[in-house]
Amino acid sequence: MKIEHGIHTFELYLNHLHYHEIQRSIDYLVKQKSIQFRLSDKENVDRYMTSPYFAKCGILLRMYQTLENSNGMGLIINPSTLLTGKEQPTALYTPQRESLEQISDTVEMVLEKVQLNVEEQKITLCQLDLTMNIWMPKDGLLEEYIRFFHKGICPSHFQNITQKCEREQFYMIASQTIAVKAYDKAYELQKRRRYPEECSQRRLLRLEVSLKRDALLRKLGVSREAGYEKVLKKGGKRGTEVIAEYLKQVFPSCATHRSYSESKKRVEETVKDLKLQEQMLFLLRKTSDGAGLTTAVEKLKKKYQKIDKQRMKVIWRKFDEIDVNPVTIPNQKKIKELPCIRTLVGEYLAEE
Repeated sequence: MKIEHGIHTFELYLNHLHYHEIQRSIDYLVKQKSIQFRLSDKENVDRYMTSPYFAKCGILLRMYQTLENSNGMGLIINPSTLLTGKEQPTALYTPQRESLEQISDTVEMVLEKVQLNVEEQKITLCQLDLTMNIWMPKDGLLEEYIRFFHKGICPSHFQNITQKCEREQFYMIASQTIAVKAYDKAYELQKRRRYPEECSQRRLLRLEVSLKRDALLRKLGVSREAGYEKVLKKGGKRGTEVIAEYLKQVFPSCATHRSYSESKKRVEETVKDLKLQEQMLFLLRKTSDGAGLTTAVEKLKKKYQKIDKQRMKVIWRKFDEIDVNPVTIPNQKKIKELPCIRTLVGEYLAEE
């Protein structure tokens, strides 16, 4: 497997604009016949619009216009597309000084085109997608890894918002400011009638942590006054750490995924503490029956007394020690064992 990391997309936001300023941009884009009105009130005064006019530059515009509150414009940027002038749906960007200057110049050109004269301090980085590409062979591994994510822990303050019809191709948990995703990139592109050549011979599992402004400032350790170029640089340096942090929350054990029967056998043969063995077998059974680790842990706490955080650390540590992941592979699958995604990412980070 091949792993890459970088930034997929980010969004710059221009806040505290006046109604007439946004109107000038709308008028320009209407003349170019490149604007979509997404939402509006009955009077068509408060409204939300998008424009793909600068798509060849890797930029999608979002405009918010209202009489009662401040108006704003968002620029969703795919930096790989912007820098090459060609659509780059799978490429990831690593910030460098020269490329950041090119991005800044392009943003300035776009704002000039849509007749916005905005001071630099009004432009903030409001969302950042920290990303990993994990290229896999075309033999069913990708679907199995996505299934592992669905079986993992859903951290507190997060909700699983994956649609049932897409569970084999997509996984997403989200809080108010953070979204964690694992998905089949080719499937996502096919929905938009695109299929890059690089996905024809192998599969692409994409891991993505999307941070809104408050979360990205906190996770990357930058101040609100920092310019967006500085924040992008920090994201490029610390992105893998942030992804690894959430992988650890979803997968508290980094042991090998094995078939349920093999996992059960290993626990029975190697765990000598009978109470610990009983609790580990309980987690294996409940997780494999379809509950997932979150529900399995809840049921474990109801069945046994004194299952606190410390006890759970003991259980996870023992799973790692005997190299058995509580998220197992169904017995009927041809695949009998797979490394945990945390292990794959950890080995990649160690080589950097």
